[in-house]
Amino acid sequence: MTVTFRRAPDFERRTDMIEATLDCIAETGIRAATVRALAARAGVSSGLIRHHFASKDNLILAAYRRIIEMITRPALDVLESSGGTPHQRLASFVVASLSEPVADPRMLSLWATFISQIHVDPQIAGIHRESYVSFRKAAEPLIGEVLAAEGRGS
Repeated sequence: MTVTFRRAPDFERRTDMIEATLDCIAETGIRAATVRALAARAGVSSGLIRHHFASKDNLILAAYRRIIEMITRPALDVLESSGGTPHQRLASFVVASLSEPVADPRMLSLWATFISQIHVDPQIAGIHRESYVSFRKAAEPLIGEVLAAEGRGS
């Protein structure tokens, strides 16, 4: 595969590298995602990856953070909405948590790949723990509203 190199703003370049990392992991697995493969996929030099992320591991961690954001964003958007009853919002929250793009085969594959690493990579485990605690805390007020609507408040 021939990729042409181009000049882009730093934010866009970082995003391209993260997306290229996700593409490589989805296609070939996390172990085959070498700096050379990631650089070629993103259309940047290996040195530029190290410039922006210091190491391949840091790029992998950024890619995991991106997957978590992509998986949780639809449900968090529901939590931020104010329309409907608490029960309707909870139903929408559950549907958003289990529908596209979350249930997309590529997304599920990436999620499973990263989840398989939480027992062997303490940094991925830390990101996992932090993100899911944050997600649960974001959902607690809605659950409290549902319980209160049923007269079962805490």
